[in-house]
Amino acid sequence: MAKEDWAVKGRYLLKGIDDLKIQGEDEKLFPELFGYRDENDLREAIEDAKKIPEKKLTPLSSKDELVNPDFNFIPDFFILNDFLAHTIYEEGILYMSNKCLEQNYADTELEWFEVDEEHLEDNGLDLNVFDEPMSYSYIDAIIYADGEPVEFDDILEHYGNLKKHHLDLDHFYWMGKSFVSRHNFGLRTPYGLN
Repeated sequence: MAKEDWAVKGRYLLKGIDDLKIQGEDEKLFPELFGYRDENDLREAIEDAKKIPEKKLTPLSSKDELVNPDFNFIPDFFILNDFLAHTIYEEGILYMSNKCLEQNYADTELEWFEVDEEHLEDNGLDLNVFDEPMSYSYIDAIIYADGEPVEFDDILEHYGNLKKHHLDLDHFYWMGKSFVSRHNFGLRTPYGLN
């Protein structure tokens, strides 16, 4: 039985456990991290999750729903500030000058791309918005498993200890992760984004 009403269940529980195992986290902490009383309760929840049938086509579902990331988003789980956290169905675009990127983040794990005319047009930005050559990268929004928001500074730290003063935050915004949710075609997504 779950100790917390926010306890992670189903396929999310299986994914979270796999993610933390890959990261080498201490499995003795898993019951508390995932919201369960003890190892037995967690084991029962895992067995219940394994019994969930795979998604199949039905008269009311379409093949697109089986392969569409808007309907099948599964977050990435990790420990942040000693609590279980996971990504949510939003991402942000960070901008940084190429000079600052080279001087301070040459070995970052984030993948950075050169800002070009196509990127500016795709994101509704004026072609002369930046005074110097810039790069951009995507970061996922993060929330704690209990539903508490993660502070933006902690998100930046998670993605390579990025510093706010190195970023152009005037052009930062959160958006849905998929092409569909970004371009507002009116289709449903798991978190109600359009």
